[in-house]
Amino acid sequence: MSHMLMSLKQKVLTLPLHYDDESKEGLMQMRKKKVGSQECLEFYSVFANLGATWGLLWDFKEGVRLDISVMYEGVARLLRENLGELEFIYETNINVDGGIVPLYDFSDSLLDLEG
Repeated sequence: MSHMLMSLKQKVLTLPLHYDDESKEGLMQMRKKKVGSQECLEFYSVFANLGATWGLLWDFKEGVRLDISVMYEGVARLLRENLGELEFIYETNINVDGGIVPLYDFSDSLLDLEG
């Protein structure tokens, strides 16, 4: 709980995701971001079976654009095959990136007891 409060102080909403099947537990982080004059929702998520994802959701007149980066080509392929089912998303850009990092890293808030 303290980690979630610390992330809120940095304007990052952190939600732990728990399911009946513990192998599917994950974490979702979100924050509002401004790029140029356009506001968007930046997100990060991690699941044991999918790895980490990072992306931006943009709200345009035509609909929502999703720019998303995933760690594995297999996950990118799965998204390409299934994102058409989300009718509110009119445009999608999917990239593979092995260097995805959380919006708020909990290890930054730990005390350094070695020094």
